[in-house]
Amino acid sequence: MNGSPVIILCSFFIMISLTGGVVGALTAENWSERGIEFFQMQKFEKAIQAFDNSLNLDTENETIWYNRGDALFSLQRNHEAIQSFDEALKINPEFLKALYYKEKIFNIERNYQESLKTYNKILNITPDDPGIWNKKGMTLYYLRSYKEAVQAFNIASEINPEDANIWNNMGLVYLDMGKYSQSIDAFDRALEINPHHNEALKRLEIAERRFADMKFKSW
Repeated sequence: MNGSPVIILCSFFIMISLTGGVVGALTAENWSERGIEFFQMQKFEKAIQAFDNSLNLDTENETIWYNRGDALFSLQRNHEAIQSFDEALKINPEFLKALYYKEKIFNIERNYQESLKTYNKILNITPDDPGIWNKKGMTLYYLRSYKEAVQAFNIASEINPEDANIWNNMGLVYLDMGKYSQSIDAFDRALEINPHHNEALKRLEIAERRFADMKFKSW
């Protein structure tokens, strides 16, 4: 007597699974696509597992390493995310998306020394990025390297002179350096571009008050 069709069908699928007939047919690209689908559904653990399966088949794909890092970052597993981005950068040292993600994580963690190293790597690839020069300037400010910070903001403002935030940040550095005249000029420039820039408005008042006090004491 022949076996039940259901039993035969189940046995067939079990045999395929055990022999790797279907599972083994999945390529690195297939697993990567599954990982992206899981990521889009915010199923980050499953996405990581899928990317790991993909990397078991193709370890030299920087995009998969990057996507894995993205999923890890979404779970706030920042150290592991950095490791994934580093693997991507070993394959392609000019993979800007991975470098941008690294500087984002280092900023969140206030790891300014590593942020600075990452900005320098980015600027070696794209030296005309005013946003990175601006971020580098702020990092140098946090490290109290004021002269270097001003240099970074000067470069940023030359590339994009219409960014009020750059001028505001430059004014902040001059303010902390006690160079009140230069600080006022920078805040004025920020407010010419954006008259509603609240930080520049508040800091301009401080700079003008300190400048007036300094002049009064010098009389």
